[in-house]
Amino acid sequence: YASATEGGYGVVESVMLPMRDGVKLSTDVLVPLHLGKPGKQFPTVIDRSPYGHTGTELVADIYLLWYGAATVTQDFRGSGESEGNFSLWHTASNDTADTIAWIREQKWSDGRVFTVGASADGIASLLVPLDETSKLSGQFIIFATAEAYNTIYPGGAYRAAL
Repeated sequence: YASATEGGYGVVESVMLPMRDGVKLSTDVLVPLHLGKPGKQFPTVIDRSPYGHTGTELVADIYLLWYGAATVTQDFRGSGESEGNFSLWHTASNDTADTIAWIREQKWSDGRVFTVGASADGIASLLVPLDETSKLSGQFIIFATAEAYNTIYPGGAYRAAL
């Protein structure tokens, strides 16, 4: 990330964000430095991923910075640099809700929160708890099924081809 600030964006924080059960998730926050003075608040886009939040997802999130959105990238528990055990999306609802609550408390957040994701990231966005969706400003989800169980376990048996 050393060169990131030269391009008009920067890592504000790299944190191990504690969830309600004490497991810490690797989380990075980027803000669009080219659009404001220190202390300016931004809408925030969350991208939670089991694929590693510093890879392809980071490139996509950097793109959002040019349109004035802060981005929060986070590894699912048990993946990337996060603690805990990876168990598909069993903890995605609580982890996303905890992350949204944390975002709203941050000085760089204007309170508007969006989720984004393709594939597993998108499924995690679909699993935002119903009581949290009223707090979301929007979602952009592609290539994700709302029926993950039936896709992964058709007829109750694990589909190894995934």
